[in-house]
Amino acid sequence: MKKIAYIMHVDWRWIKQRPHFIAEELSKWYEIDVFYIANFRRKMLVPAQTSPTVCLAGFFIKLPFSARSSIVKFIENRINRRTQKKLNNSHYDWVWITSPVVLDFVNINLTKNVIYDCMDDVLAFPQKGKIIDLLKRNELLLLNKSSVIIASSNDLKRKLHVRGYKGEITVINNALNRSFIQEYPYEQNQVELVEKKFRLAYFGTISKWMDMNMLERLLQNIPNIEIILIGPLEIKLPKHGNLIYISPVAHSELKRLCSNTDAFIMPFIINDLILSVDPVKIYEYLSFGKPVVAINYDETKKFLPYISLYNNYEQLEELILNIINNKYVTQDRINVNKFLQKNCWDSRAFEIHKLLGTRTNGE
Repeated sequence: MKKIAYIMHVDWRWIKQRPHFIAEELSKWYEIDVFYIANFRRKMLVPAQTSPTVCLAGFFIKLPFSARSSIVKFIENRINRRTQKKLNNSHYDWVWITSPVVLDFVNINLTKNVIYDCMDDVLAFPQKGKIIDLLKRNELLLLNKSSVIIASSNDLKRKLHVRGYKGEITVINNALNRSFIQEYPYEQNQVELVEKKFRLAYFGTISKWMDMNMLERLLQNIPNIEIILIGPLEIKLPKHGNLIYISPVAHSELKRLCSNTDAFIMPFIINDLILSVDPVKIYEYLSFGKPVVAINYDETKKFLPYISLYNNYEQLEELILNIINNKYVTQDRINVNKFLQKNCWDSRAFEIHKLLGTRTNGE
């Protein structure tokens, strides 16, 4: 069985997302050693998140300001020396990298078979100009040294070509865990208000890309609406009795937490970062058999007609009121089921396995 050094810029203990799922699914064909960047914001981490199918081989610590201070950089290198040695001294057939961020403090041999899985537009995150310049250089280096390049969305592929990369990029979208389809019933659900409250839920990272102004307006204008936010919190939330925050939970706990939810929402602000996002959460939302509303952009249009899209607050409020009053167009659960069956992480991993089989030393 061939071995992959799977280097994640996301903490393995973070809420489960693309790198976690792909690593686990690829372990059907490869021996996966996961190396990840440790995040020390303990309140944002999921407790006891392990995997029976991959080896958590080690983690790297990223110290603040190490990109700007040679002294901090030296200390960082000393701290990570043991993990770095383990990575360098093990034989791997492939090296999987999820972001150019890791090139700044993980010493990786880019002469090996490198797979770059571009899951986000790293240059679109808010950061200082010097950091962006460094990431640009690292991204171009990673693109030019990689044997296989994967993008999670068509917009990401387009951006990488615009930035100067002329080679082949394979788009492999996000997906959902097949257990979601098995666990959630495909029944036609009419909204039944629990304790006379309409529960609108969001799960995922709660950050600057959330349109909190729209959510506040919903709370002000629609009586008895309750908005539930589940996940790592990176911003200050407005104070409102019907805005409920729940800290990160294990992926398997989402079923219990969302069992009384009436609808789901993806209330993002459209910017360069979001335009490249193929939203994992919408695949997962659909498995619950509840109405889903999301901001309208190219990467959410693929979910039509199974979700409802809005362009502004007025459209969003109208959609929510229609759901409350059972005037929305109900989902065709048979076709939703077919759609989800085609968009599971095991199918995505099989695409990757076939792709690696066409490349040198990757068969």
